Amino acid sequence: MDWTGTNSGEVVRMNDSLKRVQVPTIKNNLKTRLTLAFGLLTVTLTLLVVAYAQDIAVRELRERVGVNLQEVSQQVRDKLEMGLEERYLDLTVASSILAPEIEVGSFDGVQAMVNALHMTFEDYAWIGFAALDGDVLVSTGDMLEGINVAHRPWFKAARSEPYLGDVHRASLLDAILNADGGETLRFVDVAVPVRSADSGEVLGVLGAHLDWEWARKLESAMLSPLENRLDADLLVVGQDSTVLLGPRGLEETLLHTRSVRQALSGRSGYGVEIWSDGVRYLIGYSQTRDSPNFEGLGWAVLVRKPVASAFEPAQHIRNGIIIAGLVAAALFCLLAWLTARRVSRPLLEMTREAEAIEIGARHSDIAVRDDFEEVSVLSRAFNRMVRGLRSKESELLKLNITLEERVASRTEDLESANRALREEIATRETLRAERERMIRQLKDLANTDVLTGISNRRHFFEEGERVLKRVERRHTKAAVILFDVDHFKRINDTYGHGVGDEALKHLVEIAKRATRDIDLLARIGGEEFALLLEDETGENAGDIAERLRSMVETTPLALPDKEIHMTISLGIARIGECEVPTLDLLLAHADRALYRAKERGRNRIEQASTCGPDPVSEDGRGKKKPLG
Repeated sequence: MDWTGTNSGEVVRMNDSLKRVQVPTIKNNLKTRLTLAFGLLTVTLTLLVVAYAQDIAVRELRERVGVNLQEVSQQVRDKLEMGLEERYLDLTVASSILAPEIEVGSFDGVQAMVNALHMTFEDYAWIGFAALDGDVLVSTGDMLEGINVAHRPWFKAARSEPYLGDVHRASLLDAILNADGGETLRFVDVAVPVRSADSGEVLGVLGAHLDWEWARKLESAMLSPLENRLDADLLVVGQDSTVLLGPRGLEETLLHTRSVRQALSGRSGYGVEIWSDGVRYLIGYSQTRDSPNFEGLGWAVLVRKPVASAFEPAQHIRNGIIIAGLVAAALFCLLAWLTARRVSRPLLEMTREAEAIEIGARHSDIAVRDDFEEVSVLSRAFNRMVRGLRSKESELLKLNITLEERVASRTEDLESANRALREEIATRETLRAERERMIRQLKDLANTDVLTGISNRRHFFEEGERVLKRVERRHTKAAVILFDVDHFKRINDTYGHGVGDEALKHLVEIAKRATRDIDLLARIGGEEFALLLEDETGENAGDIAERLRSMVETTPLALPDKEIHMTISLGIARIGECEVPTLDLLLAHADRALYRAKERGRNRIEQASTCGPDPVSEDGRGKKKPLG
């Protein structure tokens, strides 16, 4: 079949059909989709594995390091308890040995014993024996001998039972031992009663001040071997939450943390806290216990380590897992790309053959491939579709010719009908515009005075009733000014009705200039005019009336050969505080005021209030005013 003669419309439709089977462009092709799908799946699984592994690693590491810190705090606690226990035993054994000598008043052996104890344990800052009255009889280095210590807590408590005192400062010893003005010394008191071996009677008190540097040495001995592995701080906190031993900046400050509260309540454990320096610490804690021989001091022993360094191995584990996951993701993406390339190759070949058919370079069917079952099915279906399109080509050509003729005929009919419709629409628009113009003219004729061009009596009463309703609803004020030309009949008789008409138009022009835009001006009789003022404030009506009267008096009607001077009389009726009257009644009051103005000489203004009695006359508007 010759494809060069194919109708252009059919070629476009055939192209659309062929494009439906094309493989998407390289930006959205199968290869890219498979690669992205495998890559995203791998990255997602990697992230999940990393998160899970990190959680397990951090949890296990936290538990391992936390338990380690807790164990270190317990070991330090045991060392503190052991040290205090040993000092207690030192004094207990010494008191038993020295009791017979003290009982007979021999103190040479006592002196030798305290010196030997001091030499055996160099952290004894002072050891001495005080008699029952509190006088120090024997001491190391003869310090405080002869001084009475009866008021000291260690002496008072140890007269009845062994005593262990918390860390404190000792001003007397500090002045002697720290003569060079160095850091103030702190001590722990250990004291036992010296009892007679026979009677058990208390002979005195053997006491010692243990230099608190002993605890710092113990800290160094415990933590220095672990420095590279542990890298932690040790804190000893008293029962009042005061830091007794710790980093220099924290000593002798109050420490209120959860770990301190837990330790002081007798619990041992570990936890993570943010301290006042803003650093998160992993803390192991425990509390010193009571000895079977004496009541313990209840110190809290804390070992802290920054979380950043404590959990650093977990970070290394996580980084390793991430790197391994990224490598795995890259390998899977490469595998996906190769697979997608293998799958898409037959589809790309089918696409090239379909494009050749589209441009007419190929007239045979595309090759049926057996790479995959799906590709084979697709190629056969494509060939059936192409053959079906070719078989309908001739029918489409015939239909196109017939359709074009019908379209041309129908188009001509539609254009003819469209022209007639446009003419009908134009005619109706002309009639509608003419109708609206005539309606406006009729309204103007019904509401306008023909001679002066202002509102007539009918429009004045219609609009006036609406104004009065607004006044009543809004509780505002209003006024009516009724005026006419003085001796107007004389003007008509003297100069003729034409000049009289010009005089009325001249009066209207002056009234327009003298009044406001919101005021309603109307001719309600031959030479009689009414002015309705809305939102009248009580003096505006009089001001407007006076301005109008003055302008009429000073503005003559200029004719070609002469000037005619005119005056007007005005009657004002204002709505006061009483009930709003009808417009007829308001005009009747204004007419009564106008009558008074005529009686009192004309060219003047008179006012009437609507709160007075209703004007009554035979014509319903009051007394008949003089003509002119």
